[in-house]
Amino acid sequence: MRQSCHRIRMGIFKTFYKCQSARDLGSLFQLRNIVNRRDVHGHDTVTEKFRAHFAFIEDVLDGYICSAFLEYFGMENLESSPTQNKPPPPLLSTWPNEEKLRWLQSIGRHILDVYIKKGTGLLEANEMEEMDNQSAQLQACYSAAEKVYMCECGKEYKTLGHFKRHLQNVHNWTFPQKGETTPSSKDGVAEARASFMKCLLILRDTYDAYQMADGNRIFRIAKFEMLLADAFHHTKYRLWLWRFLAYENALLSPRQAFEYKWNCCSNTNGGIGKNVPNDLLVEMNVNAIKQKLRSQGANVTYDSARVIALSSQVQDDIKQNIIQQCGSHFGTSRPPVSKVTDISLIIQEIGKGQLMKTILGREGVFANFVDPFQKVDPTTFHKWISAQKQRAKIELI
Repeated sequence: MRQSCHRIRMGIFKTFYKCQSARDLGSLFQLRNIVNRRDVHGHDTVTEKFRAHFAFIEDVLDGYICSAFLEYFGMENLESSPTQNKPPPPLLSTWPNEEKLRWLQSIGRHILDVYIKKGTGLLEANEMEEMDNQSAQLQACYSAAEKVYMCECGKEYKTLGHFKRHLQNVHNWTFPQKGETTPSSKDGVAEARASFMKCLLILRDTYDAYQMADGNRIFRIAKFEMLLADAFHHTKYRLWLWRFLAYENALLSPRQAFEYKWNCCSNTNGGIGKNVPNDLLVEMNVNAIKQKLRSQGANVTYDSARVIALSSQVQDDIKQNIIQQCGSHFGTSRPPVSKVTDISLIIQEIGKGQLMKTILGREGVFANFVDPFQKVDPTTFHKWISAQKQRAKIELI
């Protein structure tokens, strides 16, 4: 049950660049040129230059969030004062911490509802629950001995399609179907902005959850990532994420499920927020072993490789003990990069394009944009999950 969460994050991150056509991504490439990120080229080079792409997307997301707050408070720039939605008197500095937190949470919920959730949709829980109930009722009507579907009115059918048609025509059953979108006036730019912010917030929350080793949040985010994998037809990621959730919810014992959830990450050097996914730790150890093997050159043998593999962890433990006892620190840390200038430039471009405003009828290059979560067909997705449940019942239990 080794967890490949780092590969999952890489795949989901690449879908953010694939969610739109090259023509629609012009706004991102324009921002890239403005902040002079020459090593950012799109989804084709994400694997080779992952850090550069991730840093650029993080800065763009910060610019979008700051622009949403500026729009909410009626501010022209980061240095100006709010002209609307001001905190009520007395001064904010005199409030107790609980009042400050409630006020900030109310603003965050407003930003989320107006600028991120607007125009986007997710699968409704009651819709999936209705499908589960109908599937259970259909399964109860099936006679395994006679291999037919038996209705309460006495009719028998050999195929599920004919049985469902009978239920619809005679017993007035309704089965969920993929809804057809009707043409209406919309703001394609606002929908693309909301979808972009929603997906990138999921990505940011994923990284933060793994760094903090928050098992509950990791499994909650996996549900959204499974929907994204289904929308972009990443069948392997979708299957892995489904089994990732199934292990914790149904397949493992309570003790094993608890260990599975809260051992997703490892902390090698200590400290809060410095955890890494288990599969990434394995890759780091494999890379360290390969470096030692390359240092031997032509003298490498099976026995020397075996010694390196068995002693690498012991050598690292000895090194860490020496560091702790001596109170010294080896290596250097990179100084933090100031992003204020780049984010300010991004905010200016967002303001020029009025991306935080909703203007009905505005489409432009985003006329055919569809939110990734709206690409999920509930009927097909539920059918796939039901098939995976049957497989798990036979293969995994």
